[in-house]
Amino acid sequence: VAEGAEIREFRVAAGSGIVGWVVENEEMLNIADAYEDERFNQEVDKRTGYHTCSILCAPVKSVGGPVVGAIQVINKQLGIFNEDDESLLRAFADQAAVALQHIDLYREVVKGHERMAKILSVATVISESATLEDLMIDLGAKLKKLFPCADAALYAIENRSNVMWTVTQVDGERIEARLPITASLIGHAVSTGETICIADAYEDARFDRHYDDAIGDRTRSQICVAVVDRQKRPWGGLAISNKVDGAFDHEDLELAKAVAAQLAGAAL
Repeated sequence: VAEGAEIREFRVAAGSGIVGWVVENEEMLNIADAYEDERFNQEVDKRTGYHTCSILCAPVKSVGGPVVGAIQVINKQLGIFNEDDESLLRAFADQAAVALQHIDLYREVVKGHERMAKILSVATVISESATLEDLMIDLGAKLKKLFPCADAALYAIENRSNVMWTVTQVDGERIEARLPITASLIGHAVSTGETICIADAYEDARFDRHYDDAIGDRTRSQICVAVVDRQKRPWGGLAISNKVDGAFDHEDLELAKAVAAQLAGAAL
């Protein structure tokens, strides 16, 4: 917040300027004349037309943890910042640290509730699907919304053989696809139990491009997770492909594993 300033956001490189030095060294700085200090970055003044004189800057340190930021006040109206100002700013920095931790905790709680809601919505799809084919279609549609992604499929092993199959629905028509369990990333996940989360499938030698060639598409990011029964025997797997916004991350993988756990025994 600066009087008369229209620019609301500033970004500086880590370790740059007074703020960067304070964060990096975890120490307070009290400077009477910024332009006499070589650590001062004059670029911000040049961008805003502002003239910085006195600066008081303190690190914001989480309780028992690392420095997470800094709080800075500039240009005291009368004189320069003194010891009382330093004590007051330290108190503000401590309060800011607590507030940031509360925000982080709140975000984690919200994430937890959102994740649980997603898992419960999957459980509803499983319970309401009358047949395995229905489950494949309904779950695929649900997962495309949850991640979100361009494609999602539940594969099942055919009669304990080396062939996997799935059913998708395109324009109201059900389309069945089959592939050897030895083929592609989903086959590897099902046969080995390994979870896969990659940003570009074409960079993995295990990926089979025949499916892409057949449908005229290109698989980029992909998650593959095995689905087991109650005896921990694999009966299928989830293939979730092409996240709409970037690549899949750790949270996406954990959600996919949770969905796979929900499916235990669903095909029996």
